[in-house]
Amino acid sequence: DDLQLVTYVAGVHLRFDPTAPEVAFDAPNPSDPTLVTARAEYTLVVRSADGSAIVAERLVTVAPGSPGAGVAVSTGTAVASTRLFADVVDADQAASSVLIVNPNVKSIAQIRLVVLAGGVAATPPKYASVELQPGARLTVPLADLGRGTFTVIIEATAPVVAERDLVGATDRTVAGAVPDSASVSLLDLGGLVSLGN
Repeated sequence: DDLQLVTYVAGVHLRFDPTAPEVAFDAPNPSDPTLVTARAEYTLVVRSADGSAIVAERLVTVAPGSPGAGVAVSTGTAVASTRLFADVVDADQAASSVLIVNPNVKSIAQIRLVVLAGGVAATPPKYASVELQPGARLTVPLADLGRGTFTVIIEATAPVVAERDLVGATDRTVAGAVPDSASVSLLDLGGLVSLGN
């Protein structure tokens, strides 16, 4: 029952308080720079202090009347990979994205995104080589990658974790990217990684 929560925002280790009231800033709380509010983009590492097996799950709720209204659930992962796949259906909503985090404590990850659509693979120039520092994350709007239905292949020089977030007019789905089994490794940070907001 002894869990440790480690939070990374822009690659910096901070404390996370999921009960903190939502406020109008999207960065660490100005009155307490070590505290992350619920609206910030963050990466949460959950680990058991005594080595017990655990499961981490993130629940996303969006109020009716907002894009992506409803509930979506994603589970944390204990592995990272240098090659992952994310299927995309109906990428036409502006809020839909692919989230990528570098969970390594020392290694910089060079990221390349390949879009596979209609049997053709292409790399958008903006995402041919993106550097991701240790603990840092990247949010890629799906509108930058294509429209309709396609697959995103995430290639990295160091193991990363990724998920795709599809925001529809009346629904939302969140799913972890599928790692290529030949490139899977355990996380340097230990524990389970969950990507937030």
